[in-house]
Amino acid sequence: MTATTALTAQNTLGVQDVHHTPPPFLQKQIDACIGDIGVDVVKTGDTEFANPKEYQVMVSTSGSALLPKEAISTLISSLLPLSTLLTPNLPEAELLLKTAGKRFKSPENVDDIINIAKAIKELGPKNVLVKGGHLPMTKDRLVSKDEAEKNIVLNVLVGNGIDVTVDETAYLKSRNTHGTGCSLACKL
Repeated sequence: MTATTALTAQNTLGVQDVHHTPPPFLQKQIDACIGDIGVDVVKTGDTEFANPKEYQVMVSTSGSALLPKEAISTLISSLLPLSTLLTPNLPEAELLLKTAGKRFKSPENVDDIINIAKAIKELGPKNVLVKGGHLPMTKDRLVSKDEAEKNIVLNVLVGNGIDVTVDETAYLKSRNTHGTGCSLACKL
């Protein structure tokens, strides 16, 4: 079952506007689902964050902020410790660490992305998959400086019983990347 958490005006080029479902009504949707059939697994999506039972994508592929800034601290303290798998993109990962007051280095190479994933895991989720689509890299796993150097995209997984897993895929040049991070997260 689904709780509709936000309506977006968007197309393949990005998000033009977001209309958040009022939190009291969103809570009624969630309570109705849980009260009827119960919940074994929760897949989070776009929504306003009012308490640990409500979820949000923070920054879309196109850079649109989908979560009110004042809710990020609550998300960190209340939701991350309950999370089995957190799948932030790099802008979301950096925003989480900045909000939590954690020091991090802006990524220049794969080791920097691994360190960001490990730092987010320290905030409480059991597993973290940092999606690297926002930061194409060279063949040597360094941040690309120009279009010609963009060769690969890395996703980094850290978690319980997993030291580090780096998933490397070929970089595909496309203007139609809106929603790709959500698509990846849905496959997990």
